[in-house]
Amino acid sequence: MAEIAQKIPAFKDTYLKEQEILAQWILKQKAFAEIAMQYGQALGKTPDQVTTEANEAQELVKDGSSRFGNNLGSETRNFLNYGDNKKEEEARIKQEQNERYQRMVSMRKST
Repeated sequence: MAEIAQKIPAFKDTYLKEQEILAQWILKQKAFAEIAMQYGQALGKTPDQVTTEANEAQELVKDGSSRFGNNLGSETRNFLNYGDNKKEEEARIKQEQNERYQRMVSMRKST
């Protein structure tokens, strides 16, 4: 994308703005991680315990079970492939795998 930005000035402006937004988001995430580690340390937890709890919290947020209203919106869930589309895709794949298995079993029985 950086190569495209160098060649197309209109794209470059948008690209640089998006890079700045991403950099600010990364900074905020790192700051929250730092605060989480400080609170964890104050509670006598190891960094691994804090990381485990953060991963568990991520699942709660992803599944819409946040206790503090930090759930993902439907657009974000779909963009990250956490929404109903993913469930439907997983069900479709499982069904296809089952059908292939049944065909293999049928072929073996007929031979």
